Amino acid sequence: MTGWIAPPPRLLVSEWADTYRRLPAESSAEPGRWQTDRAPYQREMMDALCDPSVNEVIIKTSSQIGKTEILLCIIGYYIHHDPCPILLVQPTLDMAQAFSKDRLAPTIRDTPALQEVVGDTRSRKAESTILQKTFPGGHITMSGANSPASLASRPIRVVLQDEVDRFPASAGKEGDPCRLADKRCTTFWNHKKIKVSTPTIAGESRIDLAYQDSTQEIYSLQCPDCEEFQQIKRDVLVHRKIENKLVGVDASCRQCGCVHPESVWRTQPAKWVAQQEHTKRGFHLNEYVSPWRKWLEIELDFLEAKKSKETLKTFVNTVLGECWEDDAGEQIDADMLYNRREHYVADVPVEDVVLTASVDVQDDRVELQVEAWREDEENYKISYDRFYGDLSKPGIWDVLEKAINQQYSTPSGILLDLRLIMIDSGGHYTDEVYAFSKRIGTRRCIPIKGSSQSGKPVASFPRKRTEKGVYLTMIGTDTAKEIITARLSNNEPGPGYVHFPVSEQFDPTYFVHLTNERKVKKYVKGRLTTVWDAGKRRQEPFDLSVYNLAAVRVLQQHMGLKLDELSTSTEVIAAASATAAPTQRRKSTYW
Repeated sequence: MTGWIAPPPRLLVSEWADTYRRLPAESSAEPGRWQTDRAPYQREMMDALCDPSVNEVIIKTSSQIGKTEILLCIIGYYIHHDPCPILLVQPTLDMAQAFSKDRLAPTIRDTPALQEVVGDTRSRKAESTILQKTFPGGHITMSGANSPASLASRPIRVVLQDEVDRFPASAGKEGDPCRLADKRCTTFWNHKKIKVSTPTIAGESRIDLAYQDSTQEIYSLQCPDCEEFQQIKRDVLVHRKIENKLVGVDASCRQCGCVHPESVWRTQPAKWVAQQEHTKRGFHLNEYVSPWRKWLEIELDFLEAKKSKETLKTFVNTVLGECWEDDAGEQIDADMLYNRREHYVADVPVEDVVLTASVDVQDDRVELQVEAWREDEENYKISYDRFYGDLSKPGIWDVLEKAINQQYSTPSGILLDLRLIMIDSGGHYTDEVYAFSKRIGTRRCIPIKGSSQSGKPVASFPRKRTEKGVYLTMIGTDTAKEIITARLSNNEPGPGYVHFPVSEQFDPTYFVHLTNERKVKKYVKGRLTTVWDAGKRRQEPFDLSVYNLAAVRVLQQHMGLKLDELSTSTEVIAAASATAAPTQRRKSTYW
């Protein structure tokens, strides 16, 4: 046929990436041409999408394996080689914007094939925006799982969902965001759905549940001796030590028992081994196969992580790529905490700390807890007080102001002031709380509101004030409670350890209320999940500990505080000699 031009040969995703993709310098330690062979396990994960019989791919992984780069390769492939409508869902709209600006935009800029079809989004005539980029034959829309409107629009052929375990239980009132996104592609016979995430808690992890309903493929290396293919996990590692110091890590074969160093295992053939037949392809791997991590580095991280439940959970999720087996219903022993109280030599028993406070607002009282923080968030409870009064009148707020303006002495006699106060604004006296914040100083006394959604950061400090003129800060209460519970279980002084003083304020009842809340399994919006529940038992000390953790996180993440560089001299409010009289303590009004 005269004038007929044959279409270009169909490429696999990995072939397209090797041919066209360029890595930008600002987001890659190895900028330049993409090479799938640099991390060969990525090839099958990407190319599975080119199989006409496969409509869904699930990737359950650790953190350092390049899963964001895999998504970018897939996006680039469909923009340039197989154009169609694409949807990328991130846990939040803010994360979607950050992905677009920090990862996708540089990739388009530095990959000529993509730059040619997407164009310059900075142009006034460009049809693309931050959250939607158009190209001949399609578009890519980036949305947040917390935004139902962004999940219910035009039909989509390719749906990519990133970090699905961080998605909210429901997108507004519309239901499960994963299902909402999946429904977008039902009109396309050749649709593709990709779910990617590090796992979280066993029984609740979205990515793990999806992986169980798939081929369950494991990336396996071949033994140099018996040629058996197997996954490298911690149970086959062999430590080499010199004078009780870890200096090297080898691995033994599960089949023949032979031990070989990492350098030998990494040169062996590798392949994906499926555990069952299924139409959905599911992939799982951990950091032990990552080219960017050495086994020795990972094992040294493990030795540090196992010191506390909090850090060990993070290691299991993000390094091993496994679910954390959560002990729902586990309760900390209140008597154990009471019996480990310490005699403080001053109001604040150590130097080089920063003081925070938290205020719980009830209908007939306010409760104030003061805490000290030092390097690695080692924590000292300082005081706990209750003040009764009518919160609609100024008298109780005058008492609270006087209390938070009190100074606290260190062993050397230096007097410290409270650096930051978090105050609960979620009750019946929101306007009074806002007025008190402005009275004390909007960047010193910050109103807070709790959010029990799993995966939320401990504190989300806003960029600007609300219409009421305050920095209303959202608290990820579930996240904070996980951290605090793990730290209360830690019995070794050091990072994250919690100290309590011998004081009438910290009596047995205080510790009962501190430990009343626990995790229980419940169905929420049709999903079995773990929720924090105190029943009708009181838990104010626990809530105030949450607010104080939020305070020190805001200081570190938004106000420039570096705990490891903290010097008491920067915290001096009034000059004090070593012979200065200690600050007079208030008589406790606690219960």
